[in-house]
Amino acid sequence: DLGFASRIEKWCLASIDPPIFPFVGYVAHPTDPTKAFGVVRVEPSDFAHTVEGGKKLYVRHGDNSMPQEATFEERELLRNRRELARKRDAGHTEALLWRVRPGQGAIVHDQMILSVVPLFSTDDAIRRESLLTLILSLRTLPFLQRVLVGARPYSQGILCKNADDPETPGGAVNSWRFALTTRGSIAVASIHASAPRAAEPVKSRVLLSWPTMASEWAVALSREAGFWGTYDVRLEMIGYNGMELEDWENEGDRIGRGCLDPLIKLHYEWPARELREDPRPLAAEMIDHLLWSFGVDEPWPIERIIAACSRLPR
Repeated sequence: DLGFASRIEKWCLASIDPPIFPFVGYVAHPTDPTKAFGVVRVEPSDFAHTVEGGKKLYVRHGDNSMPQEATFEERELLRNRRELARKRDAGHTEALLWRVRPGQGAIVHDQMILSVVPLFSTDDAIRRESLLTLILSLRTLPFLQRVLVGARPYSQGILCKNADDPETPGGAVNSWRFALTTRGSIAVASIHASAPRAAEPVKSRVLLSWPTMASEWAVALSREAGFWGTYDVRLEMIGYNGMELEDWENEGDRIGRGCLDPLIKLHYEWPARELREDPRPLAAEMIDHLLWSFGVDEPWPIERIIAACSRLPR
């Protein structure tokens, strides 16, 4: 039935309030090639969706979902549950970032922190014994890969490691830190105690690696956890103001006017389905914002960004 997907989409857009957009797929019948099973999936939502003019909600009973009359109080209860889930996710994200941020009183010149968190996920989406194998399989910067070796799982389903330099005096911190949870969330931080060598610029190859890692990590975690919802992706950079950016194509050449922002904070919510289809748009959008913060007025065309990312080390 070639019109099946179209009918489902039209019904969801016209009859559900607020509307939803479904993703329709097919599974072939194991013995009859003329038949198939239709599979309809929708993304998690912050809303209590109703049918029949806002009067009914679909309520699941076993394998069936039927529209039933819903009172105002019942609709509000569903909205409150979603709000509580949002607060739980926010608390999880903050706890994850706390594990990789420098401690109170640490001497820090600059830091870069990346986090990728699935929204409305479960705490046991990934087996704890799989965390170390998973983290070692993810694309990372070469020097970060060396840090990951020897990591050990902590309690509460968290694989975590800090690589502080014990020889740095005066409470200063030079480190790579990361945390990966059984929920399928990850955070990584690069922290420097002292300023880079006098006039040394930020290498654009390194800068481009972070957005690329973010999008590819989300894809890998989504597949490992079987997660089809939305990812919360954040990148925070502190202490880069005034630093110049070195061109990845012509090493030694400077691009832009130098970093203009004392604090760069990027925050996105991106569907796992879109990331699985093509992780590059998220990386490209993050790169556009980073280049703008470093005074690059003309946005790079997507072809140049893709070419740059393809040359990054794995």
